[in-house]
Amino acid sequence: MAPKADAGNQEESNATSGSGPLSVLSPREQTIMLQALLSDSNFPAGIQVDYVKVANRMNLKNPRSVSNAWSIIKNKIAAYDKKFREDHNLPSAEQEAAATAAENPEDDDNPSPKKRARTNKSSKSAAGGSKRGARAKKDAASAMPDNSGLGAAAGSSEATGRADETEEDEEKKDQDKYLAGEI
Repeated sequence: MAPKADAGNQEESNATSGSGPLSVLSPREQTIMLQALLSDSNFPAGIQVDYVKVANRMNLKNPRSVSNAWSIIKNKIAAYDKKFREDHNLPSAEQEAAATAAENPEDDDNPSPKKRARTNKSSKSAAGGSKRGARAKKDAASAMPDNSGLGAAAGSSEATGRADETEEDEEKKDQDKYLAGEI
């Protein structure tokens, strides 16, 4: 009695005999399809496979089976591509990718940020910069004018018409408003 063929092996052999999913394509069309896929720089490593969806379409219970099979398929395709390139004196995939990157530097997936001129911190705070962190608030508070060193008339209660306690209270209120961004 002849041994029964394994179901997985039977499907692989059926692809060429005409009952598999690729049977709608001739062998030449299958070759063209594979070469077209290999010409894409993201194939096969950059292909995002939805393992759950593929498992559902194939009536498989475990999506991990699809993941394992896809890993084997990628390795076989990579081996085929390497041999094909060697047989036809084509550059390796790495050499081709490096040449393409050198030709198109602006097509970089992760370009470096644009360089900007430095700005002077004092000009930002003088112009009323929009960033108000704790340090900026502290610097702004220390930049408040102090009337104590402006002479007897400016700092005295006679010149301002207020008592010393009231003047200090007003300065404190103004400083608090400034820190809160109300001024």
